[in-house]
Amino acid sequence: MDLDAFDATAAELLRRGDRPLRLATKSVRVRAIIKNALTLDGFRGVMTYSLAESVWLADQGVDDILLA
Repeated sequence: MDLDAFDATAAELLRRGDRPLRLATKSVRVRAIIKNALTLDGFRGVMTYSLAESVWLADQGVDDILLA
């Protein structure tokens, strides 16, 4: 994954919007990148695709999870 491109895209999305962003973990599968994104101002939590993934991320310390 191109981290510079990820950071640039995240910054642009945050600049355009007036609401917090929720990271879709279906698109970002690397735990370190998920945790890093959640440290950025403007990111609020994650949207997961399965109960198992939600539980796993909760066990990893993610506390704002939307199961879609």
